[in-house]
Amino acid sequence: MNLEEIVQAVEFLPTYMPEDDIKCLYKYANLVKDGLIVDVGTGWGKSMLVLALSNKKNQVITCDPGDYPIAMNWAKDIEEYTQKIEKIIMDFDLKSNIQFFPDRAEDFTDRLVEGADMIHFDNWPEISGVDTTDLLKEYIDQLLYGGYFLARNYGRGDRQAYTDSVDKATEDLRKIETIGLITVFQK
Repeated sequence: MNLEEIVQAVEFLPTYMPEDDIKCLYKYANLVKDGLIVDVGTGWGKSMLVLALSNKKNQVITCDPGDYPIAMNWAKDIEEYTQKIEKIIMDFDLKSNIQFFPDRAEDFTDRLVEGADMIHFDNWPEISGVDTTDLLKEYIDQLLYGGYFLARNYGRGDRQAYTDSVDKATEDLRKIETIGLITVFQK
């Protein structure tokens, strides 16, 4: 799918993601060739879907315990949340491209048995005001040399602790650019 088709395809999902964020995910998913993309913070599935539709030759693995979508009454519990995410995957015929795990980010790195070509790390309220340097470093350690680390909501004034954590965790990476709310680093 091209970018415009993807923007239209994901607009039904009830989450805030500016078009520039979609452009960024699209751009970097297409720089990965037959690789592994890790999406931390599935939420309503928009980033997961954009990453998978952008380049179907890549594999996307994604995790989220569904706390926020459940709190916002999108799903009543983790079972319904998991069913809704799996339905999105099936509706877009992406079962062979996406693996979803209803896990917390802290527990998910154990599932990463091979290096990732790209990691998209979405920010959520519980980590906005705390030091998450060690967690971010665990993910960056899973990134292959030359791979991309995309930090969503980096630099936002209301998320200074998260931004400081990203800065510490990425000190050995090269900052490439910011597109929309996503800042891109390369290992």
